[in-house]
Formats: sequence, C-alpha cells, structure tokens
Amino acid sequence: MRIADYGITKEADGIAVDGVTDFVTAHVFENGQCFRWKREDDGSYTGIVQGKVANVNYVNERLLIRNATVDDFHLLWFHYFDLSINYTVVKTQLTTDPVLTEPIRFGKGLRMLNQEFWEVLVSYIISANNKIPRIAKSVEEICQAYGNPVVYRGRTFHAFPSAEQVVKGGEDVLTQLKLGLTRSGDIFSAAKVLAYKTIDVQSLGTEPDVDRAREVLRNLHGVGPKIADCVLSFSGIRRDVFPTDTWMKRVMKELYGEQFATEATVYRYAEKRYGTLMGYAQGYLFYYAWKNQIGKRNPQV
Repeated sequence: MRIADYGITKEADGIAVDGVTDFVTAHVFENGQCFRWKREDDGSYTGIVQGKVANVNYVNERLLIRNATVDDFHLLWFHYFDLSINYTVVKTQLTTDPVLTEPIRFGKGLRMLNQEFWEVLVSYIISANNKIPRIAKSVEEICQAYGNPVVYRGRTFHAFPSAEQVVKGGEDVLTQLKLGLTRSGDIFSAAKVLAYKTIDVQSLGTEPDVDRAREVLRNLHGVGPKIADCVLSFSGIRRDVFPTDTWMKRVMKELYGEQFATEATVYRYAEKRYGTLMGYAQGYLFYYAWKNQIGKRNPQV
C-alpha cells in the first residue's frame, strides 16, 4: 500500500488518517515488541519515537495521531506502523494454515512495528532472562540517563539516546543503572559498534542469506539467536525470521503437536510452514500464546 491510499486530515491537535484497517491499539502497543508506549485513561497510547512524542488512538476506523503533522506521517508514522503492508492479505495467506486461524482472530489488530534498530537492539539485550515490566523500566532508565528531554502536555519524556550519546556519556552511567549480569558492558560494546559504524545495518536487510544477517548480529556481545531475530524483525529490517526460545518451542509443540528437539528445529519448521511471512506468523502466535498463558508460563520476551 502507498501513502496515497490513505486520507490524511490535519486536525487542531494532530492528524487523522482514514483507510487504516487491522489496527487495535492494545494489540499494537501491548504485544511484547515495544516498551515505551503507555496506555492513557481514554484507551489511547502515548509514546516517543525518534524524539517525537505522540498520542495515538483508533476511533471509528480512523487512526488519530495527536502532536503530529502530515509531514510526520510521511516521514515517520507511515513506516513505523507498517502501513505499506496490507494486513488483510497477510492474514488471508497465513490462515491457509488452520492452526493460525484462532491466533489471528484473537490478535486481529496487531501490527509489526518498524522500530529504530539501535533501540530494539538495546531493548532485547536487556530482555534476556527478564520480564516485560523490568525491560520497560530498564529502557526508561537508559533514556532518562542519556536521552534528550521532550515536554508534551506538561509531562517530560526522554528520547531514546543515540549510540553516540551513550559512548560520549560513558559506560559508568550504564553500570550505575544496575541492569544486571553483563548487560551494561554488552550495551556499551554495541554502542561503540554502532557509533563507529562497524556494522552496515541496511545491508542486513539486503543480505540474500538470512542466516548470514543473523550471524552478523550474533557476533555482538549479549546477542544470541532469539535476540538477533527479534532485532531483525521488530526493526522491520526483515520479516523472514522467527524469534524462538524455550517457551516458544513449548507453544509450537502444544499448538502443532510436533516434537521439537531444539529451538533451531522450531525455526526450520516455521521457515517451511510460513515462508517469508514467518515474522508475521510469530507475532500472532506470540501474542495469542502470551495472553492465553499457553505454554504454562509467561514468556521472558
């Protein structure tokens, strides 16, 4: 889909976008992909992306983005909310697999977000052996320690700091946040890699061999197979990955009745079953299993 397929109207406090389908705010902002959107009393969500604070709601089939301009939609929000993808088509293709029918019905308004690569990388390094509230708290502490403040409606938000800001601020700041284990060192090491442009992020999406793209990320400290796949998928670099851990292996076993020896066998099974849409399939499966406690315990993300 193109930007021209949507009707964008300037409002007094932002913009309204017509033509957006397959969008439920709770499904979009509370599916384990992102950690910086907060639910307001009216059901809308407020967050900060690339230094821009916005309040987002979906009412009467209109996407409302407050504190945003038409230019912001073109430059940021169209891509962030994956609006170039026709989710009706995606869901139709995926539901040729009957097992996915209920997860997709349950998470009908879910969207895969195209987040900033560096933010996703840091968030998922933190995610190892952590639950979502703790991840969100740690991410917020990093933003407050290094990021630029932005005031909106009398509230102060902090932008996610660039890798360069983290390097300039020094590793001691991370250490003082008590992120646990070796995460401070892993994040600071990754910050130096990004700041010095040792990795060509864009090439990860054009690499013909997805395993090669995954391997590049796995060379970073603190990044294993699952974290690498989360970073690739949730940054929108590529959706032909299937983030898998021990919990996801149990979920797949329960839903498909298959025996999986390792997480790698789950990944290859998903690759054959879902093809290039495997990242979207994982999003629906994760949300459905997490909210319904399938697999007997909450995922660690």
